[in-house]
Amino acid sequence: MSRTPIDVYRGIVQTRVGDESSTRINRFVDRFSGLEFAEEDLSLQFSRMIGLGCRLVAYLDSRYVTGLADLTISIDLVDHLATTTKWWKMTRQDPSIVLRPRVRDPRELMKSLSEVSFDANTKRRIADASDKLSRFLEEQEITWAEKRKEICDAMTSTWRILAGFICRSEGRNTTIEADFERAYDVLRILLFYVSLNDFKAIVAVRKIASSPKLSKAAAIKISPGFERLLETSMASRLESKNREYLSGLLSSSPGSCRNILTNSLRLLAQLQAVKSKQNRLEKENYEPIIRKSIDHMQEMGIPSDFVHNEASVLRIFKSLKPAEGLNDKIASLTRRLEGMIVDSTGNRDFLLQYSKLVTRLISLVLLIGIGTKNTKGKIHDEDIKRGLMHVQRLISA
Repeated sequence: MSRTPIDVYRGIVQTRVGDESSTRINRFVDRFSGLEFAEEDLSLQFSRMIGLGCRLVAYLDSRYVTGLADLTISIDLVDHLATTTKWWKMTRQDPSIVLRPRVRDPRELMKSLSEVSFDANTKRRIADASDKLSRFLEEQEITWAEKRKEICDAMTSTWRILAGFICRSEGRNTTIEADFERAYDVLRILLFYVSLNDFKAIVAVRKIASSPKLSKAAAIKISPGFERLLETSMASRLESKNREYLSGLLSSSPGSCRNILTNSLRLLAQLQAVKSKQNRLEKENYEPIIRKSIDHMQEMGIPSDFVHNEASVLRIFKSLKPAEGLNDKIASLTRRLEGMIVDSTGNRDFLLQYSKLVTRLISLVLLIGIGTKNTKGKIHDEDIKRGLMHVQRLISA
């Protein structure tokens, strides 16, 4: 367990939902007013769940008043749970949030909770869990009865909502005990195991996919002269020479891994072109654009020689051996990005027009993830999440 339960509960109790966060929460949940769920107002229950998420994120970030960034993460987490499937399969052995593709409209599922009824056994299990938590908090000298009730109510509403999501995802209108058991485990993992960067990565993916700058970058044309210089560059030669080290990741994203350096440089150059209001990358743009791209990477902590020093390239390539299960997670992330980019642009054919965009994007995430890794060894999910956060900041700059 990465965090002690009582420390987390104390931190949540001591963390206050900021006034602006509270106003925004009320505005968000207002759409569910008038709908009943588990004999209480659905909007109230979502308010409790989102407030709990806000306070957890603020606590993990060592703050005791929530801000809008915490609210964004909390709402994006609810959106993720409402739009994807299989999240209830997360385990304490692998407590990472898998960034799976969206499969449904979140608002429809959230509103459909009003159609869910709780069987007697599920009701009893939730009530027992809430009572047990209340006694535990009292035993741990959290003496404010009002605070104990507040956190127990928030936990109860979250268990109900998670169980309801699972129930509806499996095509049922009545819960079973297994729904609560899975909801209980998931909430426990979110509270005590999932890292802050995991929560932040959910937001990073959405911001990357919905960024107008990214869609503009995809449309930047690369001239034959610019492309020729890149294809004959040291980065390209080093990719070809050391391709044997990339085989481990080829199954999940072959194009991204095979040309990880040159793909990253292409996207960085396109982003730089958007910033300088160019429509096309010409041969004469190559040196200044690539130099600026390398400078951006250096600002993130990646050595500036990563594209021409064989020792640096080998270090990166040798670290691209994936940890167990990572290939599947990268494949899921790729599909999630594809779906969200299409939704954001409103153009179903966008990725047919710009078919290399996501490949280049994944290349950049991988390169930054491994380039900013402090330890040797395989690339892990946490490296991908860190890479996503860096790419999001890069695109937003």
